[in-house]
Amino acid sequence: RQKEAPIIPSLARSAFPLTEGQEIPVRASISTLLDQLNSPDDAKRAWASYLLGQTGETEALSEQAVSLLVQTALHDRSSGVRARAAEALGRIAVDVSHSSHLLPALIAALHDKDRGVRAQAAKALGERGREATHHPDTISELLLALRDDSDSVRFRAAEALKRIMAQGVRLFRRWWGKVEWRTVEQLADVQG
Repeated sequence: RQKEAPIIPSLARSAFPLTEGQEIPVRASISTLLDQLNSPDDAKRAWASYLLGQTGETEALSEQAVSLLVQTALHDRSSGVRARAAEALGRIAVDVSHSSHLLPALIAALHDKDRGVRAQAAKALGERGREATHHPDTISELLLALRDDSDSVRFRAAEALKRIMAQGVRLFRRWWGKVEWRTVEQLADVQG
């Protein structure tokens, strides 16, 4: 997985005021980060979302943490915070079959008014990989995102579909126009 550059250091400094010689925290306790999601400061909420995504790659986040990230991704007043929360939802190590609201939140974020949020939602669905297909609308919504006005959204949607297909999902356009998908295992079962 390619690592993106962290949020602009000045944003991090405003989120976590430091005294001389202190460094920007790259890891913080999950409870501290969850508290920061409720901060009135946009920078603190964005940085907390980003760090929860980084932390969630290696440590399992509680259902409460996932729920707070979902709420942030869908309803925060700042588009930058919503984008960071969507990004975090793509990174965190959580079984989507046990977190029923994660995929619907990312699919809903594909319709956000801000193109940056839509692009991050598409990217996050791609990072979830094949498990993103646990929601029946994932593929069709990513296909719709290929027609978005924004180049970055179209690119991220195409990239997400590529990642999902690389993990054994195949798309089929039926003669009546409907697009369906099947896993390689399902196709082998039909032919076997």
